[in-house]
Amino acid sequence: MSYNIIGEHINDAIEDLEERIKFELDELDPQEIAEANEGTDTLQEFCDEVSIELYDMIHEVSDGSVPLHSQDLLDLAKEDLGLATGEPELGPAFDGKNTAINIIAANVFEEIHQGLIDWCDDEGTTFPDDYIEANEITLDVGGPSYANYHRVKGTK
Repeated sequence: MSYNIIGEHINDAIEDLEERIKFELDELDPQEIAEANEGTDTLQEFCDEVSIELYDMIHEVSDGSVPLHSQDLLDLAKEDLGLATGEPELGPAFDGKNTAINIIAANVFEEIHQGLIDWCDDEGTTFPDDYIEANEITLDVGGPSYANYHRVKGTK
């Protein structure tokens, strides 16, 4: 991946993805978030537990992160010729014609998409914990604690 060339686009896409996930989490019950985090190890598992369509979100963010202006795409390709010469797995972008701009755009999309997948698999694994800590969410185990229950009841 030519992360150094498209790195800024990937970083912006990561910020966008984080904001979208936070927006979805802000709409949920904090207890549901805490419970989901208890039984998951990956961001994908966590998102599945709270019914966030992570991969749909990744696709949308990747798509929205591809520059639209031909000059911006050509500038990226000047820095990394592989963007213009590599064959995109998904085929050419936009109208699907085999033009240089469409091929560059498709390759940029794929690199941003892969950058988001890599982030989810690596740094993104701490995202639920960071969100929970930042929003001071605690897991409520339900009912009175053992000590408080017996103090109120006057038993041991």
